[in-house]
Amino acid sequence: MTAGGCNPSGTLHCNNISYPTYTCSPPVTSSTIAKLDIGEFNKGGDGGGAAECDEQYHENTERIVALSTGWYNGGKMCGRMIIITAGNGRSVTAKVVDECDSRVGCDAEHAGQPPCENNVVVASEAVWKALQLDVQGEGVQVTWSLHSNCSEAINCGGIEGLSYPFWGVNRASYCGLPGFEVACLDNVPVINMSNINYRILKTNSSRAPPSVTVARQDYWKTICPPSFVNTSINSSMFHYTSSGFTNLTLYYGCNTSTSRTTNIPELTSTSQVCSRRNSGNITVSYVTPSPRVDPVAPGACENRVIVPVSTTAAAALEANRT
Repeated sequence: MTAGGCNPSGTLHCNNISYPTYTCSPPVTSSTIAKLDIGEFNKGGDGGGAAECDEQYHENTERIVALSTGWYNGGKMCGRMIIITAGNGRSVTAKVVDECDSRVGCDAEHAGQPPCENNVVVASEAVWKALQLDVQGEGVQVTWSLHSNCSEAINCGGIEGLSYPFWGVNRASYCGLPGFEVACLDNVPVINMSNINYRILKTNSSRAPPSVTVARQDYWKTICPPSFVNTSINSSMFHYTSSGFTNLTLYYGCNTSTSRTTNIPELTSTSQVCSRRNSGNITVSYVTPSPRVDPVAPGACENRVIVPVSTTAAAALEANRT
């Protein structure tokens, strides 16, 4: 018997070394003892192919793990959240995205790596850092346990299936990542970035990487926001997709009689009255793309707000400016 509590299922020869293979593991308990190794889940990393659970590559900044297949006991734990506790008392929650195969290895699919032991948790660099462990180390003994309440997704309004890395509503903070909290406001899923609320319109987890479509809540069905704030996307959390976007620039309080504004005909052709509570009426015009002449700097317009919109939406505005 091995220290893991089960017999090897066979032997795999790799680089003139014999490795035992496993289809069994120690029992999963409320505090399962395992060996923590470090691994890379990005393309070209030491993990070889894409993650088994979602067929995608992952960044080393994500708190993710691969469990040795011995833990699976004929089933799957893909997408499950586990909490890992190190000997220093630090704990971290991570998502299972891959298998560390205990049966095969030493091939291109596994980047030449030998088969895993039967009680291994291979964690990303982000997990090691969260546990305050030396990322140069390996084979650190930890304990881990399952989170039973992270399998339920967020459903709000017509948007369903919001799961990792999102949390909030019915999902505890340890079920996601910092900055991805979702609130359900008036039956609308909302995420806050840089103190601006964004409505979540749809998600697409089937593409690589997954995408989420959002719209600024303060500009939803209105061009008269309570305050004038430019869009600021947290680039460490999200990136604009390659499908294309155009910056829509809105100008408020423009004096259309000045030369600075008359040189930009769009400011008069799209001029509308914006009625703002406690502020009276103010003119608003939109331009796409942003003009070469800035009418705000010389005082021809009072405020400017830049909001990225999809290229198709920008084309529709261009076609029908009224």
